[in-house]
Parts: sequence; structure tokens; C-alpha cells
Amino acid sequence: MVVVDDLMNRLGTRLVAVLAGLMLVILPVSPAWASAQVPGLSDAVPPAASSTAATPGTQPTLAPNAAHPVPVWVTLEGRPVIEIRSAAGAQTPELLARRASQDLRTLADSTVSPEQLEVRDLPPYAMVGLVGKDGRFTPRLAVDDRAGAAFGLSREELANQYRDQLRGAIRQYRSSHTLLSWLRGTALALLVLAIYLLWIRGQNWLNRQLTARIERRARQGGLG
Repeated sequence: MVVVDDLMNRLGTRLVAVLAGLMLVILPVSPAWASAQVPGLSDAVPPAASSTAATPGTQPTLAPNAAHPVPVWVTLEGRPVIEIRSAAGAQTPELLARRASQDLRTLADSTVSPEQLEVRDLPPYAMVGLVGKDGRFTPRLAVDDRAGAAFGLSREELANQYRDQLRGAIRQYRSSHTLLSWLRGTALALLVLAIYLLWIRGQNWLNRQLTARIERRARQGGLG
């Protein structure tokens, strides 16, 4: 019995080690989703972002800007969403892009619907913000006349582009991550099932070995 217990302990230890290793491969560390609260960019200065098309398969067709020859983008998982050419207040386009990218990722990971993003004209800004369930409007991106002029648009037109591009980026992000989550969950379920079946086979093998050993000892005892 001591030998059998030792075999079972070894088998169990190996199964646990295999499970832990496979889970590290299938379920890599990733940031938590489902944050219900979404912090605003207005912690410092109301943000203003200039955008071009972030729709997959399309390219922005906006005139170059001599003041900022290198495009500065608000991104989501490395994909460009909004181009920054002018920032409201004292922010630089680079600082605004960095903050807005963080905010967009938090928004995409939250339970907020993309349709809650709306535009309100609050002079001297056209604000892109969130409308809560209580109807309260929370500004997220401030677009002024200077930002619109950088793209040859009015501030309202540019703000509407921001809204549409942000909505599209959030939908695409959630769609791809929902599929990935499903695949990971399915893979984990299959892994647990495989380990369970392996454990059952191991138990059956140990039982057969134990039965055979008892029978051999019984025969040997009878002969003695």
C-alpha cells in the first residue's frame, strides 16, 4: 500500500505541474477588463484630439501640417484611432495623445456602450463625452476652433468624427477580445477535461497494479 500511495502522489504532482504550465501558456497575463468606472481626461486640462479615419482598411486623407509633420496618434492596442494636431489648453499633442490612449483603453475595457459617446457644443469647445444612465453628460475630449482648422473642419465636424472613430475602435476592440476570451475559455475547459480523463486512467492503472500485486501475494501465501 505504501508503494501504491507513493505512485499516486507522484502522478498527482506531475499532473498539477503540467496543468500549471499549460495554464501559463493558454492564459497569459493580461490587464483586467470590465472596469465599470471610467476616469476622465479632464483631470488636468480638457483634452482636445484631432482624428483621422481609424476604420480598418481605410487610410486618413488629411492635409499635412507643417507645425506637426510627424503624426501624433491616440491609439488602442497599437492601432491608430485619432490623430492629434492641436491640443486645447496648455497640453501638447504628445501629452494629450498619451493620456487619451490610456483613457480610451479604460473605456474599451469597461461596460460603457459606444453609443453613450455623444457630442455637445459647449463654447468655446465641441465636447465629445459620455452620457450616463441618468442623462448626465461627462466631457472626455475638447475640440476647439484651432483643432478643427488644423483639418480644415469646424470644431463640431471634427468632434463628430472623433465620436464615430472612437465608437468604431471600441466595437472592434471588444469584438476581437470577446472571441479571444471564448477561445481561451474553451481551451481551458478542454485542458481540464483531458487532465480529468488522464487522472481516471491513472487511477484505473493503479487499481489494476494493486489488484495484481494482491493476487500474486495471495498465490505466494497459498503455496507457502
